[in-house]
Amino acid sequence: MNLFKLPILKFLIVVWLAVILALASACGTQSTPTSVPTAAPAPTSTPELTLDSLLSSAGGELAALETAKFEMIDELESGQQFFGMKLKTVEGTIKSPDSFRMLVNVETPNFGFVVIEMMAVGQQAFMKFSADAPWAPLPLDQVPFNFGGMGVTLSELVTVLKDPSIEGREEVGGGQTVRLDGNVISEEMGNLITSVDPGHPIKLTFWFDEADHRLRQFRIDGKLFNDDAPETSRLVKIMDVNAPVEIELPDTASGS
Repeated sequence: MNLFKLPILKFLIVVWLAVILALASACGTQSTPTSVPTAAPAPTSTPELTLDSLLSSAGGELAALETAKFEMIDELESGQQFFGMKLKTVEGTIKSPDSFRMLVNVETPNFGFVVIEMMAVGQQAFMKFSADAPWAPLPLDQVPFNFGGMGVTLSELVTVLKDPSIEGREEVGGGQTVRLDGNVISEEMGNLITSVDPGHPIKLTFWFDEADHRLRQFRIDGKLFNDDAPETSRLVKIMDVNAPVEIELPDTASGS
């Protein structure tokens, strides 16, 4: 045996062990990388509804209204008589810009409840006093309710409201609405309710859908006619906005 090689062999073994220990130490102390948490996106806040934005959005929705069903109620039955009869309700369908068909429910002293039907398409209007009666021509200026162009008329009314204010949120017809109050003078309602008498203060209240600002209903408080009682209140409900509607002139020969 070469004794000279033994110290060298021991030296190499010591070095090899040192290298192994150093590697083991390095592996043991190596930290596992940790993932950096991703910051959650900041929540976006809903802009506060302002009066100007509501008036602009609601006015645009009204102007774009093409068809709708409606019902008007004389809530206290204190309004002026309709052709000498007590008006109960008015219900019907409208199609912009100038067509409507409606049923006027009235009460008479001698005949009880009577349903009067009225309709108009363009410059022609007709009326009949019962379901079996024939249609008779009716001059447009004698049609008491010009609901055919309701959307455009109401969009114009919204722009002339005096002291408009948002009065909070209310549930109407199963959905949340924004309530808008304002004032007009009775003659400013003339494009909607014909033959109004001038000079009477009117309070208007609108309920617009909170999500899309479509009109759900509106109330007319005050005298439209001199014979109205001061406390007269007319509520108009709006339904089935922009649903398909056909309104055609009657066949006056058959009465249908």
